[in-house]
Amino acid sequence: MKHLTDALDFAYALGLVKYVTPGHLSHAPFTLYPAPIDPMSHGRMAALTAPCNHLAWRVARDAAFLDDALREAAKVDEFTAWLMALSRDVPFGSVQPLELLISRNDFFRQSLNPDSEMAGKIALRQVEFNAIAASYPGLSGLTHALHAALWPERRARLASNEPLVGLC
Repeated sequence: MKHLTDALDFAYALGLVKYVTPGHLSHAPFTLYPAPIDPMSHGRMAALTAPCNHLAWRVARDAAFLDDALREAAKVDEFTAWLMALSRDVPFGSVQPLELLISRNDFFRQSLNPDSEMAGKIALRQVEFNAIAASYPGLSGLTHALHAALWPERRARLASNEPLVGLC
């Protein structure tokens, strides 16, 4: 329980917070116990960032593909229907002088079948690529600092997390 109290105090002190209702803050979501990741897996995930971003950028510019892929979802999902209607009202492919894609690419690591020739290997599985709710990029670095403060004995095994480097 002490770690939880310390973590919440740390979150509020460093600004690891979010608005829950106007004028009221709560701590942003975070894991209390970090799961260290080996440098090789971290590097593999980081290497996937640019290709995934490029794919998202290309898909977002393919009106025919998007219309075909989202048509059925728009029949049952109000938000998707609204986005598709909006895309019909705005000239598709209009060029803006500057574009920015901020995304979040979530993975989990899976240990492969111990009875196969891949025994002992780790596979990366993509959970989500999110270009709409890529919020909290500045907070994930604070989460890293929280974990390093709470678990100093694990500090050396924590992967760095500086998502804003290169953006600001």
